[in-house]
Amino acid sequence: MKMKKTALASSVATIALCSTLIAGSTFALFTTQDKVNVAVTAGQVALTANLVDDSLKTWSLYETEADARTDGTFVNGGTAEITDEANVKIDLMTPGDVVKFTIDVENASNVHTQYRVRMVSTNSDPNVVDLTPALTTTAIIEGVEYAVTGSENATLWKYVEANKEIKDIEVRVEFPNTDDSFGPENKDNAYQNGHADITFIVEAVQSNAKIVASDEASLQEALLNGAVAVSGNGATVNTEGLDLNKKDAALEDVTIVAQGGEGYGIAYYQGEKLTLGAGATIQANNDYGILVVQNGGDIVLNQGSKIVNTQSGGACIGVMPYPNQEVNIYLNDVDLLEGDVGIYILGAMAGSKVNLHFPNEEVMNHYVGRVKKENNFIDLNDPYVSWIIG
Repeated sequence: MKMKKTALASSVATIALCSTLIAGSTFALFTTQDKVNVAVTAGQVALTANLVDDSLKTWSLYETEADARTDGTFVNGGTAEITDEANVKIDLMTPGDVVKFTIDVENASNVHTQYRVRMVSTNSDPNVVDLTPALTTTAIIEGVEYAVTGSENATLWKYVEANKEIKDIEVRVEFPNTDDSFGPENKDNAYQNGHADITFIVEAVQSNAKIVASDEASLQEALLNGAVAVSGNGATVNTEGLDLNKKDAALEDVTIVAQGGEGYGIAYYQGEKLTLGAGATIQANNDYGILVVQNGGDIVLNQGSKIVNTQSGGACIGVMPYPNQEVNIYLNDVDLLEGDVGIYILGAMAGSKVNLHFPNEEVMNHYVGRVKKENNFIDLNDPYVSWIIG
């Protein structure tokens, strides 16, 4: 802070000295000025969640949801009640009892977001048995069930556009019967007089926040459900073709293995920008590792990523922009494309263009002779393709 004060004082002194010199002279200074105003507003990520008052259902052992009651009672005398817009109270629950209720979510976000449901359970009294391990909790989003059982667990993130309605979320809490013997060895006895405080949190983040998927199943669902930036945490996804038709997507630390099927590893028909980051690999054995058609868009391959196509004559990237559309492909390192054909241009439609971008001439020269248009490899002089450095 002292150095800043010294610099400021020095500037003031210099200005004062110039003023003295100008005052003793007879020349005039011509000046003019203009200004540009910049107005900035921040986006808002906001949602509210409230219990739907008349949504409560209960049923008990050997009953199904078709037998559910709406008065909040269980066969053995237990009860469930929505006490206010944010709390459910369940008393005297026994094995086989199930409670189901609905959460109404209002999306007030004026930017695109991703949302999920997270369950947190705490036992604040160490002298009371924690009932959490005995319970099965499930969140149902748009008809898809997600197990959120455990001390803390969550659904996958779901993409939603700004101000778009979020459908009601259903939640099921079950005390499953784990032993039909009903004798003295019934292991559910350990949870008698147990207690659990359970909180269901509906949370949202901006749509391009990175989502970390911990296993193959959650990674694949995250990709198909609209997660924009996904870290696979080293997972491998086997597919016959993923359709990532969203505005923006980024992948890292994941291997996508594509065999046969639709003839491509990833189809990016309607996207704006698909980025492969460090550790992102597409291993294809079909026509194209990535297939880009229709509205163009950008494909970015950064250092540490790779597309491999082992099929004879197969291309790492297939491109077919529609008339008057452009595709930009950024190859930011050498050895990003491994296969018989690096980039295959399926057809030169009227007014369409393919732009290849490279960080320097060395990287560009590495890919000369790897680009094929229709049936012929092309050089730097092909009018349909621009080779751009920088």
